[in-house]
Amino acid sequence: MRSRSRFGFTLIELLVVIAIIAILIALLVPAVQKVREAAARLQCQNNIKNLALAMHGYHDANKQLPEAVSKTGSWGFGTWAVLILPFIVQQNLANLYVDYNNPAGGNNYWAAVNLLVTGARIGVMSCPSDQPTPQNETWNGTAYHNYTANLGNTANGEAAQVYIVPTYNGVVWAGSPFVPGVPQRLVQITDGTSMTLMMAELIQGRAAGGSKDLRGLLWWGSGAGFQTYLRPNDTNPDVVWSDFSWCNPNPPNPPCTTYTGGTNWRTYAARSRHPGGVNVALCDGSARFVADTVDITTWRALGTAAGNEAVGDF
Repeated sequence: MRSRSRFGFTLIELLVVIAIIAILIALLVPAVQKVREAAARLQCQNNIKNLALAMHGYHDANKQLPEAVSKTGSWGFGTWAVLILPFIVQQNLANLYVDYNNPAGGNNYWAAVNLLVTGARIGVMSCPSDQPTPQNETWNGTAYHNYTANLGNTANGEAAQVYIVPTYNGVVWAGSPFVPGVPQRLVQITDGTSMTLMMAELIQGRAAGGSKDLRGLLWWGSGAGFQTYLRPNDTNPDVVWSDFSWCNPNPPNPPCTTYTGGTNWRTYAARSRHPGGVNVALCDGSARFVADTVDITTWRALGTAAGNEAVGDF
């Protein structure tokens, strides 16, 4: 007499199979996330390198780097982000921007005519590891981005056209490749282009709890740059002027606080969503990843253009 073949699974067998699948998924998901982040970090590094090369293209064409912020009009009438547009294949956007460096009755960066430019999200200026800030959370419908220019090792402000703070909590400013209102040349980087930061990442601010955050607003003078006073992804807060109308300290935003010394000084650290560090571009056009644990003296030395410091490993 033939024995009957058994088809299908018992309940115990089914549960075992489900458990095995769950274990495999639990092992696979972190690996997939690591691969995705590695790819995003590489794309982010490629973006910042392309921006550095665009800065060199601007320098070749104009015999100087872009000024960090327009000379007149301070915060509202253009930054390096406008000047570099033709060199990142965005000539059409560059043609649309009006009244750069023209505050006398001119249109600022959030005027309707200029929102055609400043409201555009530009791929090479955006890091895929960060979440783009929705435009209803940005300043007047502008678009935020992820890369800023090196303004040195101290702080900056806007009052009376005084942008660079010469001494900040005992740290003395020693030049930078980008200065608001004063275009710099590569030959002025006497510390060496391979030992001076050109650009670094930052995190786009979110309106966490309703209050807006201007970090990532490259079209705004203070938002166009970072300083090396703080380490990359420093646990110490970014410093803003007067009140929290400029930043929002609530997660997922980086920490920030207000300056209490009676001056409108601002200090923004290089920050990213990458575990362990940030992507940077150097003034020689190269790009690399710098760890959060970099020695603070080395990091500040990388922020200067003419400090004549000894730069350690980074």
